Amino acid sequence: MPLLTFGEVIQHIKTKKPMPVYALHGPEPYFIDLLTDAFGNQLLSEEEKAFNLEVFYGKETNINQIVDSLAQYPMGADIKLVIVKNAQELKNIEDLANYVNDPYPSSVLVISHSGKNLDGRKKLATVIKNKFGLFESKPMYDNQMPAWIKAEVEKSGKTISDQNSALIAEFLGTDLKKIHNELEKTIIAVGESKNITQQHIEDFIGINREFNVFELNAAIFTKNALKAQLVVNYLKDNFNKQPLVVILGSMFNSFIKLYTLKATGANSDIQITTVINSRSISAIKEYKAGLQNFSIADLDLALYLFKKYDQYSKGIDNTINNDGELLKELVFKLLHLKELASSSSK
Repeated sequence: MPLLTFGEVIQHIKTKKPMPVYALHGPEPYFIDLLTDAFGNQLLSEEEKAFNLEVFYGKETNINQIVDSLAQYPMGADIKLVIVKNAQELKNIEDLANYVNDPYPSSVLVISHSGKNLDGRKKLATVIKNKFGLFESKPMYDNQMPAWIKAEVEKSGKTISDQNSALIAEFLGTDLKKIHNELEKTIIAVGESKNITQQHIEDFIGINREFNVFELNAAIFTKNALKAQLVVNYLKDNFNKQPLVVILGSMFNSFIKLYTLKATGANSDIQITTVINSRSISAIKEYKAGLQNFSIADLDLALYLFKKYDQYSKGIDNTINNDGELLKELVFKLLHLKELASSSSK
């Protein structure tokens, strides 16, 4: 059986037609937690849970306890549900392979192996994959986040613009649980309002609409040194909200997109939209300005600087030892790439 999708597992739960064994594994804990909770909350009725649901934690249990629980016949229900949370901490987890190879038909075992994959070379993962199917929770890429945020908001019956989805993604990164919590808080806070606006984002998530990494990128692309300085001053005073490593990652991604546009000669609105994954008119204008203001040689140097300052931010060859000063220095250099290249060639 191939890898299971999130939707397929949910369908098994909703239709009350589960397989005897599920392994939920992978580096992204968010989807694993959602499915684990769905099993615990939806597969059995409240009355059935009292005698037929047992939850173990990997660090606090062992294989014998798990198998003994699975061997118990269900009482007043069709199945006995056994969930092993934090299974990545379970000692001798491979010993479960013997049970998985011949599971009790009246029991359902859910192995919640969060944060990393089961070893695909070993017997347990192989047997589960061949007989039942694994669910692998993969991390989401930066360019997938705005669409995911938009879809999550729309599930609540509200709307959010592409630009505001991208703003949240840039600010919060790819921490799905954190983003979900912030969206949930915001959706409740906006009350009857049908649309999540920039003001809502500023009020309830704490993203300043004038001084964020989006605006910093825009200021650099348009060579607006004064605005760039103002944004840097705000960001360096608020590293508790958005640390330097996140800011650098966001800026680097924007410059990679600009480099792609420049290298391929893409300059139409449609071409720019495809590369930057946004239909925002202001974003398109900013990238057009960047295409005018930066040459390929400039962008080559910029990408080199990002590599160096990423190392500096991690303490490698760093003589400054101040995140605020690192950001300030990098932005100054990005605004003066031609002068920097000229002086270094002399």
